[in-house]
Amino acid sequence: MRVPEEGDRMLGYRELGKTSRDGVRVALVLSDGQATNGVTDPETLGAMSLEAFQSNIQTSALGVGSAYDG
Repeated sequence: MRVPEEGDRMLGYRELGKTSRDGVRVALVLSDGQATNGVTDPETLGAMSLEAFQSNIQTSALGVGSAYDG
């Protein structure tokens, strides 16, 4: 399985930014809760989500596995 890096998350936000603002836009992050590749700093990840939110894109996470810390 390929682990997304910063560029993948930003690509997702950019693609959602192209859609209509008439509906709810949500980026769903599927994670085991262990940031081990790409951006791993919780503050940076939070800042990325905040920037997307300010563009009317919500971020939600779906955690899987026993190590998920959600």
